[in-house]
Amino acid sequence: MTKKAFLLIIAAFMINKTLAFLTNDNANFQESSKFKLPLTKVTPLNKKASAQREQQKQKMNNSYKDLQSNTNIAPLVNLGDSLYYITLELGSNKQKLNFQIDTGSSLLWVDTTLCEKGKCNHCEKYDFKSSTTSYYSNQNINYTYVSGQLQCYLGSDFVGISQQNQQVNTTLCYAYQEQVFSNMNQEISGIIGLNNGDSYTNLIDSLYQAGEISSNRYALSLQHFYTNKDSYLYIADAIPESISSQTTWINVSQKNRWTLKCIGVYLNDTEDITSTISSYQDVLFDSGTTLTYLTKDLYNRIVKDLENICTIIDDTRIACPCFSPQLPTYTFYFQGVKFNFTSKHYLINQEYNFAFCQLGIYYIDSFKQMIFGDTVLVTIPISFDKQENQIGLASLPQIENIKSNGYSITIICLASLSAIVLLALIVFQLKVKKAMKNADQITDPLLSNTSSANNSNKNNQNKPGLPTNRSDVDKSVYE
Repeated sequence: MTKKAFLLIIAAFMINKTLAFLTNDNANFQESSKFKLPLTKVTPLNKKASAQREQQKQKMNNSYKDLQSNTNIAPLVNLGDSLYYITLELGSNKQKLNFQIDTGSSLLWVDTTLCEKGKCNHCEKYDFKSSTTSYYSNQNINYTYVSGQLQCYLGSDFVGISQQNQQVNTTLCYAYQEQVFSNMNQEISGIIGLNNGDSYTNLIDSLYQAGEISSNRYALSLQHFYTNKDSYLYIADAIPESISSQTTWINVSQKNRWTLKCIGVYLNDTEDITSTISSYQDVLFDSGTTLTYLTKDLYNRIVKDLENICTIIDDTRIACPCFSPQLPTYTFYFQGVKFNFTSKHYLINQEYNFAFCQLGIYYIDSFKQMIFGDTVLVTIPISFDKQENQIGLASLPQIENIKSNGYSITIICLASLSAIVLLALIVFQLKVKKAMKNADQITDPLLSNTSSANNSNKNNQNKPGLPTNRSDVDKSVYE
């Protein structure tokens, strides 16, 4: 068996263990006004990882007890680095159910006892009949995700964060049929949409409108599964100083989505490859998506850059050495900050110290924007301000002023520009002063004899080269 064949066998084994969704037909992605990408379930690889996950749940329960004094902090559970969920209490009976945190959609929905057998995910259903405050109308909502569809009745009920005191009446959709989650995600009963759209009133908006919180600003601090650290949703004033003090706020590029316009991409922060995002430049920051999706041109460029480093099995399965120093970095420029997109963002399962890692990026042509999913958000504390229509990115290198000119980026240093202007003014003044001095030396002898001076002016007024007034002196400076 050749060395190359041996590597291909290892790579194929690793890929089958790490990412099932890439073997599907990704070309079937379709555009939708209610858009969501496939959720990838990454199964823990051994008993130790499973035990670690149970410990994380217990830590979350303990965190709730520790945080009861601050009702605007909610611990999140990391489900195998595939999604993050929060526990909410629904209805007057305060039934506890788990909901995926999703900044890419707007609707809060839950699987209910209306679901017929086999029509919904095999998860715990909301028993809305046990709640005296539940209400749903005959208005049927068809909510389309790329990973599936949802049908639900639009209504409302009182909802609150688990083990915290306040509940608020908010929009809730009662699902009777859905194919969004696979049966592998049986812990999840629904999705809490937190985008900046106004189609539906989300939970944080309802808390703000009810006067329970000071603003509808919130932040996510996500952690990798293997770190065994807690992830949190911070609401309003509960956003810690360690995040807010390092946050750069940027205006969103789309009114109803958490998107920023990327104005440049560089390879290793030197080679300008911004032309690879010419088809669309908006980037959606979506906690409901596991991986990262780029333009087709940028994806192809990255694959080309990896040809001599990685093993390319086919268009969607690429295995790379997890920690090769040759792995490139791609710098994304936004208005005010830059973000280094490194191998820890475009390779998955580095934390398990495998020899090979799966490429965790792809492209979508039907949806005209790039998407930064959890593989990116886990490295950036990110804040959202719906009132100001801004996204806050923390702990990233700041840039004072960036202007996009075609496909090049010009970084203007105001201090340098001011110095250049000041130097030019000084030189100009010196020239004026020198010219004025020369003019005085010429005209002073003439002024000693008025008649002689007048006669000289008359005789020489049409002769060039003799400065007889200040306008001539000024003109000589420019010439």
